[in-house]
Amino acid sequence: MSKNFHYKNIAVIGAGTMGSGIAGQIANSGQKVLLLDLPGEEPNLLTDLAVKKLLKSEPPSLMHDNKASLIKTGNIRDDFNKLSQCDLIIEAIVERLDL
Repeated sequence: MSKNFHYKNIAVIGAGTMGSGIAGQIANSGQKVLLLDLPGEEPNLLTDLAVKKLLKSEPPSLMHDNKASLIKTGNIRDDFNKLSQCDLIIEAIVERLDL
């Protein structure tokens, strides 16, 4: 693998502590990332809240607040098809086999 290799499209499924933290570190590296979770009352409620928590965390999870703009939020109902365009998908959901 080339030293200059960069993933073009990265997704993280699961916006809990682990998934949002992974998405935050990807954003810290300067790469865009799609963060997906279950749809809520508002479709992207869980992922939007996860990014807000990253911005408020102490110590800071994001190197700069502007890194949050690299995290695109979505949900697995409306945005699942976007995963077909990803060359790296990280799953960080609750440990339940039925999911």
